[in-house]
Amino acid sequence: MSAAFAPLDDLVIETVDSVCGSSKTLTAIAVALDRARTEGVKTLVAMPSLQLIAEMSELARRQSDVPVTVITSSSEEPAADARRPPTTAMLLEHIQHTASGGEVSAIALTAPDGSGLARPGRPVGADHRRSPGVILARAPFRLYDNWRALTSFLELNEPVTDSPGLRRSRRRRDAASYVAATTMLSERELKLWQTFELIIANGPEQSSPGEYRQVQQRVEPLRAKAREAAKAAAQAADDRVLKPYCELTPVALKRVQRRVELVPVDDIYRVLDPVASWVLQGCPIFTEWEAWVRLLSGKSGGPQRGQISICGFRRPDALRRFRRVTMLGALLQHSLCVAVWESLGVRFVPSPLIKLNQTTTLIGPRRLRIFWLTEESWSKRLRDRSGGIAAILDAVAKAAVINPSAPLCVVVNKDNGSEDNPEAVRKFFPSAQIMPHRVEGQNRFRHCDQLIHCAALNAYTPDIRFLEEVLGIDARDQRIARTGGAVYQSLMRLSLRDPSARRDATLVVMDRDVAEWLPQWFAPSAQVEVAGIDADIVARKGRPGRPKKPNALTNAQRQQRWRDRHR
Repeated sequence: MSAAFAPLDDLVIETVDSVCGSSKTLTAIAVALDRARTEGVKTLVAMPSLQLIAEMSELARRQSDVPVTVITSSSEEPAADARRPPTTAMLLEHIQHTASGGEVSAIALTAPDGSGLARPGRPVGADHRRSPGVILARAPFRLYDNWRALTSFLELNEPVTDSPGLRRSRRRRDAASYVAATTMLSERELKLWQTFELIIANGPEQSSPGEYRQVQQRVEPLRAKAREAAKAAAQAADDRVLKPYCELTPVALKRVQRRVELVPVDDIYRVLDPVASWVLQGCPIFTEWEAWVRLLSGKSGGPQRGQISICGFRRPDALRRFRRVTMLGALLQHSLCVAVWESLGVRFVPSPLIKLNQTTTLIGPRRLRIFWLTEESWSKRLRDRSGGIAAILDAVAKAAVINPSAPLCVVVNKDNGSEDNPEAVRKFFPSAQIMPHRVEGQNRFRHCDQLIHCAALNAYTPDIRFLEEVLGIDARDQRIARTGGAVYQSLMRLSLRDPSARRDATLVVMDRDVAEWLPQWFAPSAQVEVAGIDADIVARKGRPGRPKKPNALTNAQRQQRWRDRHR
């Protein structure tokens, strides 16, 4: 077994899985302060945004005399003569530092991506230009004939033969083979065939002559059925054969380090970023064997020419060094972090220190109206085929489900707008406020009751296939973890977070399956309405390639026409 999939059965992570607004962060800070004061325990609290870090650090300093240390990659650039060390170096120094009277009781509020989401985060230090989450993914490379840019510091290992996804695929393949075989040959016929073969093998001496002749007559149809069943089972197994993935390993760490250090001044190294950084951090990375060979041979043409995708994930081995590890989050059981680490054997148990387990948000007398626009899986390609973000927002505005005079939050992809560039959205909703993608812990949108979430947060297709085939996470579960979790986090930044609010809330999402997944997290369920927007604006997915020509000739007609021309 590859070291990338070595089991982590000895790692236990405590979880606090409670809905947004249930005071998880405040409770965790209070528990950390109490343990620091009474037991002298040093606690590290990782948070996903600098704003949340500022709020919680100020609150912690007001409530207790326990020293609070803030370690972030803040945007203020220090003076040249006082340039600070990287964030990881400051964090390491803080962990190892002890005072004369014993260990310092402190809380270090850091800014790496501790949310368990698989979306890229902001930089957290000079030696980490990008800080992705558990899943390592980036856009597929288009190297064409420049394959030496990768092979100069990476080499291909043997194909992965044992992983959570492959074990699941084998079970499904065996089940499909069994179903295909039993469709052709029932269990009763199988037992009867085995009995007949045993009688024939023992010969006529072990049975009566009449019975032996009768068995010889009846066994042939069963043998024919058995051959057909074996053929069907083999075909079902062949249909589920997966493309092999191989792990990429560094040729030499000095070469990898060079590619990290020269990213700011070298265009080729900039294209490969952040793959070299992942390798230096000890993260396992993989690629498809077929794509790697196709890249090196240079013999393939068409849209796949020179294209290769590199994916990976972060193992939680470093967490073994801590005495206690606790993860806080809303809907943790649906996150990719838990899915990946559980497949590696990590055990997740409820935290005995922070006993919060609120599964639904009480909306009181209010109503929550959820509207969806399409039954298709939402993506940037589908958005562009439907006329772009302008056509989508125009359809939502014409549906009259949003009050244009009331405060409104809108989430779009970064190529459509941002907080600094809201013009594309305000053409249709003048009072709209752009909400960023990462909103965990933010409370500045509580005055809003309306949200339009039309951002496509899907991963690239090779990354989805990697998670499904190697780690055993289905494509739908990935969509719920990414899009569903992001929509829920954005929705819970609105007035729903305020228990004293009495105004109804309205949400517009693109996917029907996400809209129907959300009501389970709110109570009472009778006050949550889900409905579709009657707008025929979203293009329907069709078969790839060129559309068929009307009245196209069949193959026989084309051959007949060729024969007529050559007579």
